[in-house]
Amino acid sequence: MKRLAIPLGFYTLILAIYAVWSFGLTAPNLVLSGWPPYWNFQTWMWETFFNNRVLLAQSFVGIMALAWLSIGLILKKLWTDNNKFDLKEFVVVVILVASPLLLATQALSYDIYNYLFNAKMVMVYQADPHQRTAIEFDDDWTRFMHNVHTPAPYGYGWTALSLLPFIAGAGKLLPILGIYKVLNLLSLIGSAWVIKFLADKLKIKLSWFAMAVVFLNPLVLIEVVGNLHNDLYMLFPAVLSLGLILKDRHRFWLLSIALLLISISIKLATVVLVPIWLWLVFWPKLVEYLPLISSIALFAPLLTARSKMFLPWYLIWVLIWWPLIWRSKQKWFGKVWAIFVVLLSVTASLRYLPYLYYGEHSVYSENLQLWIVWLLPVMASVLSGFFLYNRKQA
Repeated sequence: MKRLAIPLGFYTLILAIYAVWSFGLTAPNLVLSGWPPYWNFQTWMWETFFNNRVLLAQSFVGIMALAWLSIGLILKKLWTDNNKFDLKEFVVVVILVASPLLLATQALSYDIYNYLFNAKMVMVYQADPHQRTAIEFDDDWTRFMHNVHTPAPYGYGWTALSLLPFIAGAGKLLPILGIYKVLNLLSLIGSAWVIKFLADKLKIKLSWFAMAVVFLNPLVLIEVVGNLHNDLYMLFPAVLSLGLILKDRHRFWLLSIALLLISISIKLATVVLVPIWLWLVFWPKLVEYLPLISSIALFAPLLTARSKMFLPWYLIWVLIWWPLIWRSKQKWFGKVWAIFVVLLSVTASLRYLPYLYYGEHSVYSENLQLWIVWLLPVMASVLSGFFLYNRKQA
């Protein structure tokens, strides 16, 4: 992959710039360090960006444009690459590219602090975060948290998992965040492995191009490693569950059920995979459509009011199946779906723009978010579907 050294280096530099930029959006009530050079830098970032929303929005658009340009150059070089996919080499590339995001702060989403405080409620206050809310406790962490008036939105499985970083970090904020960052990077690598595992069972030959679309995707890297969202913890056991059924449904059905239940206990969304699991167990036909059907099934929850049509990181549920859809022998609508999902990943990464510009979640800004996310992918997908269908009929 020597020929990718320059575009990969450029992409890594852009993600490093994002990591620095993210300090500009660190909550003012969250002081990560009292070290004078850091404090002077953080103060300058706050004064520069919080007092100039236009500059904040423009800088975000500029960084994302460069990120998508650089990944576009990488994908262009990989488009005609016929080299055999090497998972170990790919993992090294992912680690190198994503590493700058280990230094990013959670600029665009504060959800991680809710995860941390839910664990603190269990370990320190002996309270159930699914029944109690953060605002009930007189705790310094609530100063920089959002959604302090709502109980834990995810399942008890995620609450149980979140206890491990809290215990390992001795209840200290910075060590826990550091542990989360490493674990989320490992979840990214583990998810690449499990997609390779499922591909082998489906007899699909993965390509560098198809895997890079997902695992080097700016949206995926920023949301998983930068903003520390937990979606891959839900997806890893779900994908592995389906792979084990394909491997040997008689030997591994019990383990497969356990993995799917673990996934559902983390986030309820993967309950939509239960009919697919039953299909594989009792009528294992047409398995080549498994990735496409799974992707579409996990797209359905994104259309609900709860997902707000949809929050950017939720798209990972749909996007993770992309390497399998692209490389399988799908009919024209499979390609249209693949194009639609990739375009959504581009526009979804810009969904933060109205909030950054206006500094609030008004009805107008939320409607503008929906236009930004949906307009281009829908129009492009309709046109590509029309083209591919007519070319097939010709």
